[in-house]
Formats: sequence, structure tokens, C-alpha cells
Amino acid sequence: MGIFEKLQEIREKPVAARKKLLFTWMAISMTIVIVLWIGILKFDESENKASDNGPSPFEVLKKGFNQLTN
Repeated sequence: MGIFEKLQEIREKPVAARKKLLFTWMAISMTIVIVLWIGILKFDESENKASDNGPSPFEVLKKGFNQLTN
């Protein structure tokens, strides 16, 4: 069965069944996106902690601005 036949089969179903299918696939896809996002977020945190050796950029700008005004 090709993709077009499957789409036609879905189009022939009642509206309630199509909505149920839509929300099911939406929940599955959002779960995958959230899991990937959390995985990448944890990876970025560990990378940032290892490279955090100096002052934050805001501290550098604040000190530079204070030196210019004094």
C-alpha cells in the first residue's frame, strides 16, 4: 500500500477518527521533540560548565563602562 492509498483511507474515515489519529501522532511527535530537546539541553550544560573559566560577559561590560565613566 502506497502513501497515497493510505492518505485516501484516512480521508474516508469519520471526522472523530481522524481527530483521534491527529492527536495521537501529534503527541508522539511532540514527545520525540521534547526528549531530543532535553538531551541536547543536558549536553550543552555540561559543555558550558567545563568552559566557564572567566567572568561573564556582563561583568566585563560593566567593568569597562565603569572605567570609562570614572
